Amino acid sequence: MNKQIKESLVHVTLITLALISASCLVSLMAVFMGGGRAGTDLQGLVLIQAVATPLAIVVIALNLFLFITENGWSGGLQQLWSAIPQWLVFVFFFLNLLFAAGETAFLIATHAAGQTIHWSSHVPLVCMLCSSTAFLILFGRSHTYPGSKPAMSGRWP
Repeated sequence: MNKQIKESLVHVTLITLALISASCLVSLMAVFMGGGRAGTDLQGLVLIQAVATPLAIVVIALNLFLFITENGWSGGLQQLWSAIPQWLVFVFFFLNLLFAAGETAFLIATHAAGQTIHWSSHVPLVCMLCSSTAFLILFGRSHTYPGSKPAMSGRWP
């Protein structure tokens, strides 16, 4: 595959994963604003997130499998970890912890109100975890290609 096409595909995938993660934040914020996840406003968004979750899992599995087969198990994971800048790891953990806290608040509020929780209420949480993990792994892998630009400062040794 042409290097230019490969880089463009990686960039499009990264942008898509970032937009999916942002949509998860929007759906959580809509709950806090009183919209509720079962309303018609968010049904389309939750459907998109439900479809995006297995696609993000495929991105994770494919990139890890390809990277580990190319570079070996321990050396490959260490090289992948070194390619991810520290600020991105911080954003990853901060965003997922923020989302988990919001999900916990939602669960507590619905339990206190005596409402039942449908399985689709957890789709944004699972989608956020999967899409942000896929973003992190794909970003790291894209900066380990031969001849690729460095990921920015703040790398681990």
